[in-house]
Amino acid sequence: MLKFITAILAVGFLITLYLGQSHWNQERQASAKNKPVHQSSTSNIDDQNIEEQELLKLTSNGPANAVDQFKQSLKEDKPFTILFAGSPAIGSETDGSFPLIKEQLIKAFGKEHIKVEIKTFNLTSTQSLYQKKQAEIAAVNADLIIFEPFSRPLVLMA
Repeated sequence: MLKFITAILAVGFLITLYLGQSHWNQERQASAKNKPVHQSSTSNIDDQNIEEQELLKLTSNGPANAVDQFKQSLKEDKPFTILFAGSPAIGSETDGSFPLIKEQLIKAFGKEHIKVEIKTFNLTSTQSLYQKKQAEIAAVNADLIIFEPFSRPLVLMA
């Protein structure tokens, strides 16, 4: 009796499986017939809009005025310039954390959309103000300036 019930359940399972698969295939074919044919020749404008939307998603956590400036630079088709300014602790073009940050920004936004620069001063914040280093920073004409607080060099007494 147990073998008979097992056989009936197995046959019922196979019938259910077959009917489910048939129904699934019919639904797929019906939906494929109802969909319009996608044209492979999309316009450059659509591609640009999609690319622009993807880039703007990356700026969602940024300051509002920087995001607006980024949108403007996209419209003008010029790179958005980010300047990192601070003490040598932020690194250099080849050393420290700056090269990693620069690489990731370029990887995310693309070389044609973003330009990343660095300007370091071996001074404290006060010394840099007295020596008018802000003019050097402004001369870069960056769209976004990220300041790292200048710290006094550590002097160890023996």
